[in-house]
Amino acid sequence: MTLCFAGLYSILPARVHRWVTFGGVFLFALLDLYTVHAVAIPYYTGMIAHKASGAIAALHMADVRRVGVAEAFRRLVAYKGGRRIGALGWRGCGWPT
Repeated sequence: MTLCFAGLYSILPARVHRWVTFGGVFLFALLDLYTVHAVAIPYYTGMIAHKASGAIAALHMADVRRVGVAEAFRRLVAYKGGRRIGALGWRGCGWPT
């Protein structure tokens, strides 16, 4: 991130330097949210898989509807020891502990 911010400071005009850090952190946060929620969680819950070419398939809403949110949480905690879904703090949502 430091290298990215230094590069932005060097190519952007001085009047926007005070916004570089805020903008950079915001963009990195968006990238992190995308990679976790649209790539990692769907991949590890079986909503998406590798294609024959080796690339990862895109996530579609039909895949999310087919699996369901409750089943996705069950799949995420399937091999965790101890208390199951309650360990994630979902006690009030009606899922089993």
